[in-house]
Amino acid sequence: MIIKEEKEIFNSIAGYIVSSEIDDKWSSAILKLTVIEDTVDFNLNFINEVEEQKNVKLKNAFYCSADVLKLHRLTNEHPNYTKWNRAIFTLLNTSKCHIEYIWDENLQNEVDRLNSE
Repeated sequence: MIIKEEKEIFNSIAGYIVSSEIDDKWSSAILKLTVIEDTVDFNLNFINEVEEQKNVKLKNAFYCSADVLKLHRLTNEHPNYTKWNRAIFTLLNTSKCHIEYIWDENLQNEVDRLNSE
């Protein structure tokens, strides 16, 4: 069932975020993902209790990208999900997480254009 697999991947991604943790106390972490074919781009920010953001390099990004690509494949092939090429994964310091899947048509048009050249 996709929900179980999706939850396992969420837990794995959350683990990569926590392993990248900064020394300061944080209230949430936002991992922005962009998926283009077999490539994943990450942008990780930790947000502290006074809403200050700190950009941090995601540790073990190679392994995390494998999980993201698996999630991308699972959700894009499943009829209950809409296609996506961007996502925002939010992890709270309470261990709760949420993901927003986004379809960026302009990004896809640019990829298609570059691939046809």
